[in-house]
Amino acid sequence: MTPHRATIDAHNAKADARRSACPAAAFGCSCTRCAVDRDDDLEALKQFNRATYTTALLLIFLATVLGVIAVGAWKTEQVHRQIVKARSV
Repeated sequence: MTPHRATIDAHNAKADARRSACPAAAFGCSCTRCAVDRDDDLEALKQFNRATYTTALLLIFLATVLGVIAVGAWKTEQVHRQIVKARSV
């Protein structure tokens, strides 16, 4: 065994001791410091929430942009009607 490999093994043993002593493991913590396995259902839920949140923000942004365009078109039409009305007098 090389000295470098022995250092790595010692480091891994210390990390394993810290993981087993993690107090948050009793509460289902999913940090990378704990020996507790990640809950796949919660990971899937987080991904779903992220996708849903992104889609909702996209739709809100799209509605805002379309609303601004609609207001601009409506105001343009009102100005055009006033110009036509003024020229026809």
